[in-house]
Amino acid sequence: MESENKVVLIANNEHELLRSFEQQLADCRRGFSMIAVGNGDNAIKKLAQDDISLLVTDLNVPKTDGFGLLSHIVESYPDIPVIVMTEYSNMEMESLILESGAVGCIKKPFAVSKLVELASHWLQSETDGGIIRNVSSSMFLQFIEMEQKTCTIRMIDKATGKRGVLFFQNGELLDARVNGLARGEESAYHIFGWDEVTLCIQTSCRCYEKKINGDLQTILLEAMRLKDETVVVVPTTVVQAGVFGLSHAGGEGGRHKRRDYRIVTKLSDFAYVEFLMEMPTGIGKYFRLNVINYSNHGIGILVLEKDFDLMELLESGNTIKNVTFSASWAMITLDVTVRHISKMASGSYAGAYLVGVETCEMIMKKKKN
Repeated sequence: MESENKVVLIANNEHELLRSFEQQLADCRRGFSMIAVGNGDNAIKKLAQDDISLLVTDLNVPKTDGFGLLSHIVESYPDIPVIVMTEYSNMEMESLILESGAVGCIKKPFAVSKLVELASHWLQSETDGGIIRNVSSSMFLQFIEMEQKTCTIRMIDKATGKRGVLFFQNGELLDARVNGLARGEESAYHIFGWDEVTLCIQTSCRCYEKKINGDLQTILLEAMRLKDETVVVVPTTVVQAGVFGLSHAGGEGGRHKRRDYRIVTKLSDFAYVEFLMEMPTGIGKYFRLNVINYSNHGIGILVLEKDFDLMELLESGNTIKNVTFSASWAMITLDVTVRHISKMASGSYAGAYLVGVETCEMIMKKKKN
């Protein structure tokens, strides 16, 4: 289900401040909510896991500090504004914070109401250009290109509630972002595959680097081609997920139910894969890896540094048994074949590995009418 709720992530370990800020934010009655973390490393994890609208951080937050978080935001989440809290009162420090990418700086001690007011201003700026609900995005986005608009478009897929962001400068599509996918073209293809969306329009854009090759029309056409041709056909056991009222635990709620017909869904519906591998020590290790791209040949899964021990076991042609593909509506378990392994040389996931897998049960092209 789609939702326009705006989430504030606050990196701070002062419990009284957190309680007061959360209460006053809720009193705004504008659909704002808060997630609190005690250090910068956890803030980075939450940014990757959740759809965040605003980051509020203490400059001296433990582990990754405020400047580290600012650098991470500018590089990976240019649409997310950052407000920094600091004990330093000199103009030089405030200028440095703002030059590093923050949209606001608030000096301690301060009235929590002042922080709430500043946060509310930036949260509302997400929609200063308006909200358009239940539309197909392609015509509106082509209007932005023709009118040479500069804006940030946040999109919510009506079917799944998933969110994506598009960045335009003078009508040119520079970049796209969806959590769990590579920024740029892969995210753009995913967003443009959504049938019915809510558009939240912000009349400014803090992204200046072009990460998408080609113009908007080219990207739209390729997204439609992928959507039209790529489906998943799986004659296999389905674990009925929460949407079907069942859970993963044992007993009545955890039964595997076999369907008698084939399940058809787009590859882009899959968010991650899970499987168990026996390590050289003889001990099994559980892996959960994000799906980063897809085509009519299979899917690409992302292997980050924490899972690099998996790369010692894989080579092209290997079979991985009992891989669970997780979509929003269910999970499907299959055996897959590794088709290619490549190390990513640039972009947000530079240094990580992309593993392409496929199965004969999984991919087929939709027949044209």
